[in-house]
Amino acid sequence: MLEELNLSQCQKLHEIEDLKGLKSLKTLDLSYCTTLERLPDLLNSEMLEELNLSQCQKLHEIEGLKGLKSLKTLDLSYCTTLERVRVVTLPDLSNSEMLEELNLSQCRKLHEIEGLKGLKSLKTLNLSYCIALEKLPDLSNSEMLKELNLFRCLKLHQFAGLKSLEMLDLPCCTALERSLDLSNSKMLKKLKIAQCPKLHEIEGLESLKSLKTLDLSYCTALERLPDLSNSEMLEELNLF
Repeated sequence: MLEELNLSQCQKLHEIEDLKGLKSLKTLDLSYCTTLERLPDLLNSEMLEELNLSQCQKLHEIEGLKGLKSLKTLDLSYCTTLERVRVVTLPDLSNSEMLEELNLSQCRKLHEIEGLKGLKSLKTLNLSYCIALEKLPDLSNSEMLKELNLFRCLKLHQFAGLKSLEMLDLPCCTALERSLDLSNSKMLKKLKIAQCPKLHEIEGLESLKSLKTLDLSYCTALERLPDLSNSEMLEELNLF
């Protein structure tokens, strides 16, 4: 009845052959297994809720997560070589409807993300330092999404607001041009758009009545300040 398996920091572990019998497994920590080249078969681990693969720097491809219907937290941060041939890919998460937190920070070769449509319970998505990412995945069904981190997504050239967002980090998205429309993101409490030098206009800020923090520092092309007269909750404003 093993529920938790921690193999973190097993830096010489390059393969795990068989976990098929661990049907009650809820937590699997393989973080900092820096020589691990592929995942074990997790097909029978339908109770798995948390999977940590952070710093598994030799993982080129991740398969076999389709059956993880109970998965709530998936950490793939610093999986810097996550790719297959020339197409950088993610595992199929279409059945992971319980997934609440997905961390892809520092996946520097990831240029496209597909298959997130079914993540209806997603609350936190971290894509910071995904420097090759050119466009966001389809998050139209992620109506529970509260936190989105896009810090230093250098090739991301457009963004559309999401209704449920409360925290949005967009600093150093240097390819963002022209206007940014946040008129749908009326729940926003924290907004950071610092160091977006090509951004000329931000639309919809006048409707952000719950906004507490706004950082527009070093947005050198910004032509006019937004109307903040309705932002009665605003506590912190950074324009420098």
